Amino acid sequence: MKKKILVALVSIVAVAIVLLFVVFLKDDNNTSMKAAVDRFEGDYAVILVGEEEIPVNIPRKLLPKGVKPGISWLEFSLELDSKSEQKYGEKIGNLFEKLLR
Repeated sequence: MKKKILVALVSIVAVAIVLLFVVFLKDDNNTSMKAAVDRFEGDYAVILVGEEEIPVNIPRKLLPKGVKPGISWLEFSLELDSKSEQKYGEKIGNLFEKLLR
């Protein structure tokens, strides 16, 4: 049970990081971003996001086939999924209640 709670907490942190990523990299009217594929490091690709070229590690298996470091550009968008946020927020709340009992 404690392992499930720990996994849930790690998931919350991961979601928070993604949300911070969205807040700092998007403009208010557009969640579409461009990124250059800089290099491969093992099973990860380092992409440079936005004009600030913020480095982000992405698992290579999530990239489209044919991506080449130093050549390929990616375009992607991030959208907030309010329904899932509410669903998992309630689930996490229930886990915290069980933990505090």
